[in-house]
Amino acid sequence: MLVRALSGHSCHACGAADVDGARAAVHGGGWDLVVTDLRLGQESGLRLVRYLRGQYTELPVCLMTGATLTEQEMGETAQLAVRVLTKPVTAPKLMALCQSRRQPRREES
Repeated sequence: MLVRALSGHSCHACGAADVDGARAAVHGGGWDLVVTDLRLGQESGLRLVRYLRGQYTELPVCLMTGATLTEQEMGETAQLAVRVLTKPVTAPKLMALCQSRRQPRREES
């Protein structure tokens, strides 16, 4: 559903059913942002995030979840500098996030 919504707003988006599929998609390059779910297939999306932080340190990552994070998960998301989005995530909210990643950041005065 999110891939369709983003594609309808001139964003290049793809979906992956599991961590290996997501890793392969990211490996192709050209991404401004990765949005993943805490539950990625039968695996934890945190496994993907750990991989991304090791290989693509500058690539922003957002983690979506409809569940309450455990203390360990909260600590790990903070350590990995991951933004957590609580479901339901609306298309306009996701579009705003994607647009903010496309534009250069301005220094706050």
